[in-house]
Amino acid sequence: MSIILLICIILMTIAVLVGVIGLMFTMAQMRQTAREIEDLARNINEVSPVLKFIFIGLSVVNKIRKTLFKS
Repeated sequence: MSIILLICIILMTIAVLVGVIGLMFTMAQMRQTAREIEDLARNINEVSPVLKFIFIGLSVVNKIRKTLFKS
């Protein structure tokens, strides 16, 4: 009976260790993903003024096109 209890304790300890190691790997991956998202957000903020001009230019071109090519 004590051998079965010992085996169960060892298996539970192994399961907990595997779970903790898996959690650590998951947290490391989440940290890496957060860094990548931060870099992406920083890049988007740097390009934001240029995007505004692009959208303004596109809207002006569309208005001119609608005005010139009215059916």
